[in-house]
Formats: sequence, C-alpha cells, structure tokens
Amino acid sequence: MRDRLIEKTFEWDLASSPQTLWPLISDTARMNEALELPAYRIAETFDENSIRRRYGEMMEDGRRVRWEEPVFEWVENGWWRWRRFHEDGPLRESGGILMLMPGKNGGTRMHYTLSVEPSGAMGRMLVASGHLKIAARAFRKFTTQMDQYCQKPLGEFYSNFSSSVAKKPRKKMPKAISSEQKLLTQFAEWLAVAPHADRIDLRSKRLARCLNVSDSEALNACLQAVRSGDLVMRYRAICSACRASAIEVNALRDIPAIMACQRCGSGFHRDLGGSVEVLFSVAGVRPNTSRYCGSGPSGALHIQVQQNLGAMERRDLEYKVPSGVYIARAVDGPVSEAFELAEASGVHVTLTSGITIMPHKGGSVIENHSKRDYTVLIERCDWPDDALPVAGLLAEQCFHDLMPDEKLPDGDSATVGNGVILGVGDLTGTLSTDRCGAIIESDDGFHALFFTSVKRALTTAESLATMHSEARFSMDYGPLTVATTNGRMRFVGPVSDNARSLCLSGHRGVITKSHRIDVALERA
Repeated sequence: MRDRLIEKTFEWDLASSPQTLWPLISDTARMNEALELPAYRIAETFDENSIRRRYGEMMEDGRRVRWEEPVFEWVENGWWRWRRFHEDGPLRESGGILMLMPGKNGGTRMHYTLSVEPSGAMGRMLVASGHLKIAARAFRKFTTQMDQYCQKPLGEFYSNFSSSVAKKPRKKMPKAISSEQKLLTQFAEWLAVAPHADRIDLRSKRLARCLNVSDSEALNACLQAVRSGDLVMRYRAICSACRASAIEVNALRDIPAIMACQRCGSGFHRDLGGSVEVLFSVAGVRPNTSRYCGSGPSGALHIQVQQNLGAMERRDLEYKVPSGVYIARAVDGPVSEAFELAEASGVHVTLTSGITIMPHKGGSVIENHSKRDYTVLIERCDWPDDALPVAGLLAEQCFHDLMPDEKLPDGDSATVGNGVILGVGDLTGTLSTDRCGAIIESDDGFHALFFTSVKRALTTAESLATMHSEARFSMDYGPLTVATTNGRMRFVGPVSDNARSLCLSGHRGVITKSHRIDVALERA
C-alpha cells in the first residue's frame, strides 16, 4: 500500500518586489549550492513512446542514488516548481513549488510548498522528524538575506555569499601596481571562491557585474587568464530553433559552417552574431561535470514560461509576455511558431499537430490538445543580457590584441549579423586603440572600426571628431560578413565598402552617416 503525498506550505513576507527578487530566486544552480544541497548529474533518454525522460543521479554514502526528474516549470517573476520520482530510498516522490505573490507596500508574499511521499517506515520517520520544516527554515533564512541585499544592493549577491562562507583561506596575492594588475588580482580572488556555476560557465559580462567594472575590462581580464592558462575559452553554438547547445569547440576555426542540433534535429548555419556565444571555464574543470540544478530557470535565461502539460490539459497563467520577438514551441514536438509583441500582452498558445498563437485578454493560456504529454515554452529570440556572442567579441580591441591567432581558416567566411563600420580617413598621427570598438582595418591612411552598438559607435565617432578635426569620418550600418584572406581577418560586404566610400567623399571634421544609421538609432 502506498503512503499518501504529504504537503506543507510555508509563508513569509519580504520587502522587495517579485520582479526584484526573481533574478536571484530563479538562479537555482547558485542557490542550491549556497544552501549546501548536493551536486548531481543529469542523463536523458527516450522511452518507447519517444518521450524524453530525464534521470538524475549522485553518490551518497558510497551508493548510487537515482531518480527521474522532469524539467522545471516556471513563469517569469511568478513561480517555479520541481519534482523528483525516486527509484529507491526513504522517499517515493518529492517536490516543491515557490510562488512570489504581491505583498504589502510593493513587497512580496512568498509561498513555498514542499511535498513528499514516504516509502515505507524510514520515509515516515523522516517526515515525522520535521525534515520539511527544517528545509523550509533554511530556505526562509536564505531568502531573507536575499531580500536584505535587494534593499541595498552592493556587489553581486551570490558572489558576496560564496565569499562570506568560503572555508578555504584566500591565496595571498602579490601587491598590484598598475590598474590592470589590481583588476587581475581582484579577479583571481573572486575566482578562488566563485560559485560552481561560474567556474564551469563563466561569462565576462556577469564577471563585470560581480567586480563592478566595464564589460571591456572584464573581457580583457578573462582573455589575460586564458593566455596565462588559468581559464579555457570556449565557443558554444546555439540551435536557432530550440536554443539548446548544439556544439562546443575551443577555437573559432573549428566552428562548422553548417550544424545540426542533437536535441531537436534542426539544421542551421553558423552566425557569429546570432548563434555562437563565447564563455570561459576554469582550466581543469570539465564543462560536463556535476551541477547543482539540472534544469532550472538559471540555465535558460531566454525562456519566460516553461510548462509540463499532460494530454488535453490547459494552463491559465497570470502572466503578460513583455514586448519583443518570441518563439512558442513544444519540446520534442510539433514545429515552433514565432510571434512579435509591440507591448506587454497575454497570449493563447494552442498545441495540436502544430502551434497556433492568438492574443488573449488578461493573462496567458497554454493548451495541449494532443494525446501525449509535452513541455511547452515561450522564449525570447535574442541573447540573454549576460551572453557575449562572437560578434561582440570581435568588436573588442583586446580580443584582437591578445588573441591574434583566433580567426577563421584562410578562405572561410561567416556572417556576424548587423553591425556598424566607422571609417576614419586622413588622420594625422595614430588612432588610439583604447576606445570602444575594434580596429579591423588600417592601411592607406584609412582606418575601419567595428561596433555592434550604434550608440557606442556614434559616441566614439563624436569623440574622435573632436580630437581630430583634420580627419574625415563615416558610418554605415547593416549585415556584415567576416572573412580570412591570406591570414588576415577582415569585414567585407556593402556596409564596409560604403563606409570607405563615404569617408573619402566626406568633409573634414564631419561625420558622414548613411540613412541606415539614423534608422538604427531610432530603433535603439
């Protein structure tokens, strides 16, 4: 006879809003590590009905513990839920759902429901011992610390926390002299106690937030660490259809021109601006090592909504999708469907033999009209804020200075998405390389700088025009291609050619812009 499922709900109030707490409370990998929960591995397989099944396992007291773990469910700024179905041990099933409800004076009423189904006498004894209350008490204490940080944020929460509880003493660093040495020393001290998630998938933009430095300074520190052998740089290609990791390589030249996603089977072309990002890991730490969360929101920052729906099930969600371009899709299911919202709105997603999307008043609705279970999600089509696509890497001068051998094979080319070419001609003296953007051409008295941001390009152009009134300046924006010829990587195409032409025909001290620059600035 099976024991009944036991649920206990715990509630408490926090001063911060749900929107402020969500980025921290949804970072389940770093949170689980901070709560000293064990790391584990996830393996995927398919059952006889071609449904993907996920199994977690870890070693505990010399024996292997294994369970089935469906993917997390969540709604951005609202709630998340996890479940496990254990193969053996004192519990047959366990799970939890966290809900962030609007509280008093703009605060949050937090609900955390823990559920367990005991398996035999040992499981009943575990529940009777107050195991759920102990777990909820630890979680409440941690979220209170999180709330205090949100009231007066200083630094980055999980970096601060990991540093405060570090058991091993910090390695004594030599006294730094230059500002660059001080930053590298700060980076080394941070990395010594950084959360595990940052050691296996370190993104330079996140490092910038943690160390309170600019994105360029953080990237320069990471590249310096790669040169010294302390970090490994990796290129991760992301499937354009399901946003899963399709392939990882350690060199730019090794990214295939055409790739196939092992998860959804879609094929896609290499796009250094839209489908390949750059990340780092500590040397000697394998990226496929155990993790503290197998599928939480922190591992899919581009997904706003993810729901596990049974056959013929409907979910009504109090959630409006923010403005932007999105894809609604079913994991391992019918084709995805793209849609765009000019303003925050509810949507009605219906899954049958395909996917249909309709506007919906109030919140959002997801319906599964098929005869099998599906995971249905809504995800953004652009990069998360912390991601650095290769196009952004190519727009940083420190990359070209520190990694001169990182280029495509001779004769190869790849698209980099939309970008800006800033042309500088008739310059007296040298062009400083400490500016935003990267110098990608410098010959015959003409310099070309590459940017991914139109605003940054214009700011740099205005600054240069003030300092060099004798020079000519031009700007053009549009799709770009990078190619390697005779060992030299250059940006080619109409945008690059037009920037050179505008520069030669322009007036001295004046920035000659194409009409595409003005259009891009209006959209920025």
